[in-house]
Amino acid sequence: MKNTITTHFTSLPNEIVLIIWKYLTHPEAIKSFGSMKCGRYIYLLEKYCYTSIDFHTTSLSTFRLCCTFSLSLLDVLPQLKTLVLRNIHESDTNELASYLSTILFLEKFVLIKCSLHKISKCTYEHLLNNSIDSRLKNCILHDTNEKDGFFLEEPISSLYQPQHSLVYLRIDVRDFASLKYLLMFLPKLSILDIHLGIDVTTNDQHLFPLSFNPCPHLTKLILRLRHMVVQDFTSIVKFTHLFRNSLITLHMALIHQHPNVRNTLTYIDGDCIFKEIILPLTMMKEFSFLNETTCLCNQQMNHIIRSFQTTYWLNMRIGCHYDNLSCVYVIFTLPYIFDLPFIVMNDMINTKFNQMNDRLECLIPMLYHRSPRILLLIDKNELLCEQFLHMLTLVKSIKIKLNGVYRLPQNNNTLLQFDRLEIQRCYENQPSDQFFDTTKTWLNWMPHLRI
Repeated sequence: MKNTITTHFTSLPNEIVLIIWKYLTHPEAIKSFGSMKCGRYIYLLEKYCYTSIDFHTTSLSTFRLCCTFSLSLLDVLPQLKTLVLRNIHESDTNELASYLSTILFLEKFVLIKCSLHKISKCTYEHLLNNSIDSRLKNCILHDTNEKDGFFLEEPISSLYQPQHSLVYLRIDVRDFASLKYLLMFLPKLSILDIHLGIDVTTNDQHLFPLSFNPCPHLTKLILRLRHMVVQDFTSIVKFTHLFRNSLITLHMALIHQHPNVRNTLTYIDGDCIFKEIILPLTMMKEFSFLNETTCLCNQQMNHIIRSFQTTYWLNMRIGCHYDNLSCVYVIFTLPYIFDLPFIVMNDMINTKFNQMNDRLECLIPMLYHRSPRILLLIDKNELLCEQFLHMLTLVKSIKIKLNGVYRLPQNNNTLLQFDRLEIQRCYENQPSDQFFDTTKTWLNWMPHLRI
């Protein structure tokens, strides 16, 4: 009888252990291997896990509970350089600041799908109270509520100090006032990516006098103003002028609607953008935008296109179409650079470009290149034409918002092969039979759909 050799799990080489860890999140690896009291595992954890933790499947409170039976959380956190927290529960909010204060070498901090309004005080205390010794360079703060966000108001604590290490900030902020107070403490910021929660009005103009000079090193600004309305474009203009001496790149996505839209013909065109944005920002070398500007008159297309056919604009590809469903002119530069869903509708086939030889069907890849998914809006009794359906063949992920029963042509040649299809109500209590009919129609066209 041959002797059998038993191989223990602890005999596995480091390479195999690291392959196993690829199938685990960092918290899972730490919980599973941190309790083994094995010097080799501790070394691997310190090198590959303790410097970066993403709480993707584990809450902070659950992880803390597990650590009390194996490894002290405070033994782990001081070694962290990257921390990603998701769905912070209110019960964890009060303890979050104390844990953050123990992370001495944190370089990247991410909060995803958290109520920033509720944990604002905790967050800016961590950012600004210990700013002298901070090594934080990169910060991303994302709110669960698109209409809310980070909130900071007067009186501002005298304990707050300028944060000199932070160079990149992507943040969902409630309003321009909160943003102004925060920027006062970020003199070294070079990249700022903003999502605003509430509408921009004329009351915001006074926040940004020319004498106010925050972030003198800011070179890149991204404005994501897509879930609120810019009623006063001048406030946006004044905000961008704060960085007139340093800004090199500006990406701007917004929805504009004049407060007196029913009685005035006011919209944002190429002449307005060139005069208010391009000329004052003398350092700027890269500019792109996605603007939806409300106008009840659908006869302004030729005027808008002509405004983008001057010498400056002819160096760029710019498209425009009128959305009859929402009464807005949708004006965009190509290629599309925003990682935001792009809204399309039947009217898009009527897009006109500032370059005379450009055609939509040729430029579709430039439009869908960065968009995470396409949001398709369909009006009541609308006929989706064959040309429009053909345009969708390059899309992999789509969400359909129904505004009523609509008509589809016979689809003999085009099989739409989406990886993901989502059908959503356009308003509450919308009849369910519309969903059944629509779902059956689209599924018959998509034999390769992965559900």
